[in-house]
Amino acid sequence: IKDSERYYTATKIINFININIIFLILLFAYIENITYLVTILGFASAGLAIAMKDMFMSMLGWCVIIFGGSFRVGDRVKVFQNDTTYIGDIIDISFLRITLYEELTLETYNKNRRSGRIIFIPNNYVFTNLLANYTHHGMKTVLDGIDISVTFDSNLDKAQEIVENIVTRHAKGYTELARKNIARLQHEYSIKNPKV
Repeated sequence: IKDSERYYTATKIINFININIIFLILLFAYIENITYLVTILGFASAGLAIAMKDMFMSMLGWCVIIFGGSFRVGDRVKVFQNDTTYIGDIIDISFLRITLYEELTLETYNKNRRSGRIIFIPNNYVFTNLLANYTHHGMKTVLDGIDISVTFDSNLDKAQEIVENIVTRHAKGYTELARKNIARLQHEYSIKNPKV
């Protein structure tokens, strides 16, 4: 076989078939004595449970994601893994993983220097890592801060007035939208005195 991907797949299939044949031969060799069969099945299940812990946790994570409603296809999420931050849109939620299309944001550009990748996140991350959902329950706004530098001899009151006028003029529609979104969330969560 010349194609390396086909060779890899064929090797995996052959190994899987060989392991199953060996397992069936051993199973039928000890089937005469039911206690041996129960013992073998007990050890095999314990070994499988230990070896496939992450897969079982991903399946349980899928149940939490689907039935808990924390994440949906189309949501914009932020995932922290070690020192790397990924921000993107969920394009698929399968039984074992969440598929994310990485977006270019200032944070991902500054830290990763790349975007547009497809990121696969195991579903068990919902138990062990922080995942932030920017669009949970239809949220369309993110509250953000802007740093403004002023000199020591600046008139701080005048600078504050100018900034507040600019923010009020340009962000008024977004502020109202954020207030409506937070008011909608207050019916489901205990959000007290939101400052918007």
